[in-house]
Amino acid sequence: MGQDKTPMMPDEIIEMDLYGTRFCMPYRYISHFLYLNCYPEIIPGRTVYGSLQEQRAQALMIQYLYDRKQKPIFIDIGASVGVFSLLAAQQGADVIAFEAMSNLCVVLKENLKAYPDTQIHCCILSNDSNQDLYIGKWGTNIIEVRDEPDEALLEKVQVNRLDDYSLTPYLIKVDVEGMGIAVLEGATETLKQTSVIMVEIHDGNEYVGVTGLIEKAGFIWQVISEAHVIGVKPPLLLPKDFLIHWPREVSFG
Repeated sequence: MGQDKTPMMPDEIIEMDLYGTRFCMPYRYISHFLYLNCYPEIIPGRTVYGSLQEQRAQALMIQYLYDRKQKPIFIDIGASVGVFSLLAAQQGADVIAFEAMSNLCVVLKENLKAYPDTQIHCCILSNDSNQDLYIGKWGTNIIEVRDEPDEALLEKVQVNRLDDYSLTPYLIKVDVEGMGIAVLEGATETLKQTSVIMVEIHDGNEYVGVTGLIEKAGFIWQVISEAHVIGVKPPLLLPKDFLIHWPREVSFG
């Protein structure tokens, strides 16, 4: 009889062959985020991390970063395990990644160790660095707690504003589980220096707030999936202006 295999724990780290490299992620992520590559002419590898809408955002990011005359700075806010950061680094960008969960920061550093110039900050970005914010140790939602938190379930995370770093990025990607408005409110000066921004949207309120803020910062924008908005500053073109058969804009209600 063969030996029984011990079931893998949800947060046990496994290695996969993704994006033409060895890629690490918690075991819990596999059933939700591993898909066949729908953009093999743009994204490397047969299998990728992310559904069709995530892959569309990845492919567009690569296209905007491709063949830049000057080495672009890419900021990844809500970097998770580093999919967007890795793809940007593969395009020659200088990557600055922000991730709130300490366990994911460990994985992020492992996935980007081939790019030693990458900067990784384990903190929450918001509009007020004096907030007390806590994050679930086994979840992905940011939680603001006014009373003493349950230390078994939550961990306090450093809070900063993006403007505190005085960066001049070419492209910013934001995926922060509904905190997009607060992140952009703390990035007004940085957005003046930014050419392209991609934001994952989680509800109608965030959609209205995010699009209003990027318009105010001088971007023209377009919905690129059920959950993503992209903004660019002229003379850059939106995807609808240079891609054929792009899906119709989606209403967030």
